[in-house]
Amino acid sequence: MAGKFCLVLFASLLYKDAVGLTVGVQPQQQIAKEGEKITVQCRVAVEIEACTFEIPNEPILSLSPTKQPYNGIKYFGEGLDKGFCGMEMTVQNKHNGRVTCSMTPKEQTVTTKANMTLIVARKPSSPELSISKPQKGAVYMEEEQVAATCVVRNGRPAANITWYIGESKITEGLSAPSEEVSATDVLFTIKQTLTRKLRASDNGKPLKCVAGHILLTSKDDTTIRQLSVYFGPKPSPEPLEHFGLVEGEEGKITVTVIAYPRPSLAWMIGDMRIHEGESDESGRFKVLRATENQLKGSGYWESVLVINPLEKEDVEREYVLTATNHYGEQSYKVAISTNPEPRMLELGAGTIVGIVVAILLILIITSILVFARAKGRWCFAGKA
Repeated sequence: MAGKFCLVLFASLLYKDAVGLTVGVQPQQQIAKEGEKITVQCRVAVEIEACTFEIPNEPILSLSPTKQPYNGIKYFGEGLDKGFCGMEMTVQNKHNGRVTCSMTPKEQTVTTKANMTLIVARKPSSPELSISKPQKGAVYMEEEQVAATCVVRNGRPAANITWYIGESKITEGLSAPSEEVSATDVLFTIKQTLTRKLRASDNGKPLKCVAGHILLTSKDDTTIRQLSVYFGPKPSPEPLEHFGLVEGEEGKITVTVIAYPRPSLAWMIGDMRIHEGESDESGRFKVLRATENQLKGSGYWESVLVINPLEKEDVEREYVLTATNHYGEQSYKVAISTNPEPRMLELGAGTIVGIVVAILLILIITSILVFARAKGRWCFAGKA
């Protein structure tokens, strides 16, 4: 078989025609690019004397192994005497549609027909992505519900749409895709809407609409809208403790605050308040200007309190970091210690199973000994 072709479904269509002949068609439906060579094969189980094809925007063609090709369209198969009626051609855009093969069995006047669908692929436009929101302005708020609409126009066959936020695929909040077909050239426009309540974790991530189509490449199949989600400072999920500080040396206490936009930050050390970029009167306590940790993501701000040198009474002090932006305020209590960070006992699955088995054995042996003593059995026999 000359050339490569792309199949949506490669199957035989078997049915009986008006004269009771079973007709096989391979393939039943085929997607091909312009310029590709394809073959269509129709067959009956008897010898045929005529094989004709009706191809969109071509004259009705009578084909056989002995006849010359017509505009590159030629017979394909093992011969009319074996019931094969096939054709090979190079696909053009005008060929999109239904292809019909007609066969006349030898010494019969009735012609039998079969159909297949040829879809000539047309490249759609790149996705069009728009976002609508109930509140005016370009700012997106946490918990705000937005509707994003993706449209991929004028493709054949219809493209499919996949959504992502960052690298995470979205499967919830999607409408059923709607499809429009142009009447003249059978081109498909597909549209889908994503409804989503924005989360703080969406901040700084791209919303992507990705179109899937045989003719689209990674350069033109994706449209992106960057999300900037505004929210107040988030509470800490666990107590904040800093271990391993050394008395007499410089100590640094780092706290990560999740907020967007950038919050203002201030440390309370007992009754003393120190803002970013400032120090106390003694110069021992200094608050560095917070920086955004891009490795963790957008909206992760690291505030550092420097104590130099660390004194013994410093570990007894109360440290509170307060973060404030237009959307909220949050305080973080921090404890510090010169002790090393405690290590959690790490046990593997095998160790845990061994401990459980050992405990069970001890319980069983203890129960047996108690029973034997109560009944005067074994080594306890004859004892009062």
